Amino acid sequence: MALTSTEYDFELDAQRGTRADAQTVLPKLISRLGLVTSDYPMLNLPLPRRDLENLIIHCHLNIRYYQKRLKEENTWRWGYVGATVAIVLTVPFLMKYLSEKSANVVMATTFLSAIYGAHRVATGWFEKRRVSSHFAKASAELKNVLYSFEQHWDEVRLLTFARAREFERELRAVVGRCKAIVDQERIDYYRIVENVPKYEVDTILGTARSAALNYAKTFSQAVVPASADTKQAAAVFTAEIATLKASLADQESCLNQLTANTPEYRTAEEGIREDYALLHDLELRLSSVQART
Repeated sequence: MALTSTEYDFELDAQRGTRADAQTVLPKLISRLGLVTSDYPMLNLPLPRRDLENLIIHCHLNIRYYQKRLKEENTWRWGYVGATVAIVLTVPFLMKYLSEKSANVVMATTFLSAIYGAHRVATGWFEKRRVSSHFAKASAELKNVLYSFEQHWDEVRLLTFARAREFERELRAVVGRCKAIVDQERIDYYRIVENVPKYEVDTILGTARSAALNYAKTFSQAVVPASADTKQAAAVFTAEIATLKASLADQESCLNQLTANTPEYRTAEEGIREDYALLHDLELRLSSVQART
């Protein structure tokens, strides 16, 4: 008959498993240990079900939990790798398309900044979140403890009181070793969680924008002259310059409202500096196009 659980609600970890889950695994453990349940009644001793359930809770169910988490982590990691490959393969074609259709450097830069910014956040998260190795290590250590215990006591008949008590002492010691392994894994996990990177949105967007700006300029320079006649190119560059000047006016107005020498101020100042460089580049290209008309 299954024992009634005496754990408090906050002691039950539904993710890892409960005593009810352990009771479903108990017959398998008894079978693998080769326990002959009639031996204990012969010695007028009850089968140590509670200790066997504790072994399952702290060993078997944690191994199952780690295997589940490893699958989840691998899914996230392969998803990240797939997204990275997709960005590398598709962004050049998308940029070529945008450049050919509109030659709009500002629009292309905005598009790329969003992609680069999101990827930068994901990269920072994955670089710090290295939990797979901890789960794999804890799972391997628990399996080693479990299999060693099973091999030692497999098919051992507990025909004497001393032998039965030795088995129970070893069983409790194994439970203690399993607890220690899981406790260490949790400490390591909490250390990783504490070191999850803090995301400064302005810094991320500033860095992503710089990379996107250089990339978009490269495509715009390469594609526009080849795909548009001089009058169309001049019109495009003129519109670009007007849009960029309006954007610079807004940025400078916002900059004047920020406190000097703060991270926000330096990021905004860097963005303005880059936009002025882009403005100068567009004006040179417009002059070049106008000289051919």
